Amino acid sequence: MCTSLRLYMLLLFAWWFTRRRGLGHAVAYARKQFEWTITHQRRDVSEVNMETILEHLQRASRWCPYQPRCLERSLVLSLYLLSLGIPAGIKIGVRRPGFRAHCWVEVNSQVIGDDPSVVNAYATIIGVP
Repeated sequence: MCTSLRLYMLLLFAWWFTRRRGLGHAVAYARKQFEWTITHQRRDVSEVNMETILEHLQRASRWCPYQPRCLERSLVLSLYLLSLGIPAGIKIGVRRPGFRAHCWVEVNSQVIGDDPSVVNAYATIIGVP
């Protein structure tokens, strides 16, 4: 299946899943996928072209009937990378003033698909792993 189409389908799934089941279930699902990847099919991040994957995700986001939030984009990116065997984790952080939350993906403690300077402004409260 085309990468953009697969990511589009994952975006729709993430939108439905987070609204029907909630954040806790989404994080638990990502944690299960991460644990399975670590034990069964781990690959090195250098084996994939991350820029191409991020371009496909951006293209899939444009097709969506809604504007994907950072939570859906991060969930989709991490699930897709996990399906490739890349141990991608989700981080959720908060900051003040005016309480704000943000979600991003990390692989080997490196931020993927987001600006590290933006991410550094948030205190991580939930992490998978």
